[in-house]
Amino acid sequence: MSNHDPNQEPDVEKLIKAICWKLDIENHSDELEKNELEKKWHDFQGSSDYQDTIEKIIKKIAGICAEIGQEFSEIKFEISSNKKSSEVAKLVETLVDFFIKKNQNCSQLTEKIKTAINEVFKNKSPQLPPLSEPNQTEFIRDSEVLSPTENVPLSTKNLSNDNINTSVNATSITPSINEAKTVGSANSPTPEATLLEHSTEGKIAQPESTSTPITPPWEYHRVPDEPKPHDEFYSQKSDQSPEGLKLIGARVRGKMHKHQGTNCDDWFKFDTVGKWTIIAVSDGAGSKKFSRIGAKISCEAAVKSLKEFLESFSLCETAKTDLENDFDRDSEWLFKGDKAKELQKSLYTALSKAYQRVEEEANRLKNYSSYNKREEKKELDIKDLSATLLLAIHTKIQVKNSTSYDFVLTCQVGDGMLAAISHKYTLKLLGKPDIGEHGGQTDFLTSAGKLEDYNLVQKTFPFIGNLKALMIMTDGVSDDYFPNDPGMLKLYGDLILNRVIKIRNVDAKEREQELQKTSLKTQNDVINNQKNFQDEVERILAPNSDEPKKVSIRSIAKYAERLGKDIKEVLTSRDLLNAGILEHQMCQECEPMEPHEKLKIWLDSYYRRGSFDDRTLVVLYREED
Repeated sequence: MSNHDPNQEPDVEKLIKAICWKLDIENHSDELEKNELEKKWHDFQGSSDYQDTIEKIIKKIAGICAEIGQEFSEIKFEISSNKKSSEVAKLVETLVDFFIKKNQNCSQLTEKIKTAINEVFKNKSPQLPPLSEPNQTEFIRDSEVLSPTENVPLSTKNLSNDNINTSVNATSITPSINEAKTVGSANSPTPEATLLEHSTEGKIAQPESTSTPITPPWEYHRVPDEPKPHDEFYSQKSDQSPEGLKLIGARVRGKMHKHQGTNCDDWFKFDTVGKWTIIAVSDGAGSKKFSRIGAKISCEAAVKSLKEFLESFSLCETAKTDLENDFDRDSEWLFKGDKAKELQKSLYTALSKAYQRVEEEANRLKNYSSYNKREEKKELDIKDLSATLLLAIHTKIQVKNSTSYDFVLTCQVGDGMLAAISHKYTLKLLGKPDIGEHGGQTDFLTSAGKLEDYNLVQKTFPFIGNLKALMIMTDGVSDDYFPNDPGMLKLYGDLILNRVIKIRNVDAKEREQELQKTSLKTQNDVINNQKNFQDEVERILAPNSDEPKKVSIRSIAKYAERLGKDIKEVLTSRDLLNAGILEHQMCQECEPMEPHEKLKIWLDSYYRRGSFDDRTLVVLYREED
């Protein structure tokens, strides 16, 4: 299989070759080419992106050839230098033996490794067409499955009673703000692009099923004795949001961190004030020793800032036409309505307050020797606290002579994903991950220019409609459900099938009638086939842990495949969903647990090949009676 990707930049393609050369999995007889690759490698090794990119590649290789591949690649990439040359030689011999005995075909494994490296450099988000000319369009109704539109100024004409949604594309890099300002007619320089420009009807393509778990090669090492460590697990719930929704969140330490004995870098925080729900999620930079501190204090500062603002702020009852105008965009990509603009600015203020708090903490900590990077002979600085930050706020908007709608506004710096699912299972992505110089990398709150308005307006996504669930997550989860459209539907379905989120029971007779239309004709057939959509997973835990050691994890992708149905068909059929929610839960200990505790266990247990990062997920959802 060729490693050439027509969408790959030429210098990136050459860098991939240099990495393969460094791993000794690609030979080059031409001396000039070898020198060129060596130079390319050393240039890359001296770049700021080196550590983060190599860590992602090591994770990928470890997923292909277990701990041997991880240790081997760490040495070859010079991440680990505590091995003697004789140990390295023995390790190489062991790795080759592993290739031959476990895979029979060394060339096939080499291709797998090349493909894995290539994947790291691919953009995490699919590229969309160039910015289109503005026009007017009706709001997409819930009955339609959306294909995200360009991230351009909004127009909210012709609102539908069924679903008002001001989501714009969350998956594509857009033109610069100066370019965006030039879009439009000569007589009207203000951009008037459509809110939801593209739509598709029909079935969502079936996401790839999860891989069957293998015996975990990972070892467990406790959280290290370092300043301000994060606990192994953390979960939280709010019994009810101000608008009657359930709110749960959890974070868990990733496999790689457990194996290496390093801290979890994720954090999340949520709170409520008045009729508002506020959510913040952050992922610390893996290459920065104290990024977990930045993740935590940025979440706390942002939530505090938003809480202070929203305590005395409300979106008043309004007419449809006023609502349309309020969330249209002006030439600076700000909302036109005064209230809408205030709300938008409050998110940007919260991000700035988070940065200020991180800066203050960095200045404070550099006075303590335990935080200084003494081995590099320099003081700790703000970059050592680098972290992403995703924000979301929710309330209800009352429309005159009509009904009320859920309102969500989001903004983010860095990777991760925010997604809304409507009551008819229409998916709206509400985030656009930042991508660094190379695919697989990201920017942080501390990255230059990320808090400027011209950048943040491109990362601001409103949703107005009938909300079933809002999900905010770090890339440890979003990467596992890529592509996020329709992967986020799969994520929500997995939460239902594993009984984290509760749905209403159905009549047994009606359920059997619906099953007759599938490949599994009866409930007994579903039960007898459960091994085909359920994996038994052994968790990576401390020997003395009280946590459940083994859990049963169900996959809606595999379940839908056994039914011969599309995932959305299963989600929209309460009968088929109920048939897949089997009597026993993930584990016996789960029976009396609250949803947030189940979320923690599920996050720590579900299996994806090549998935080793910390996982954090917050869900605001409407629970069915």
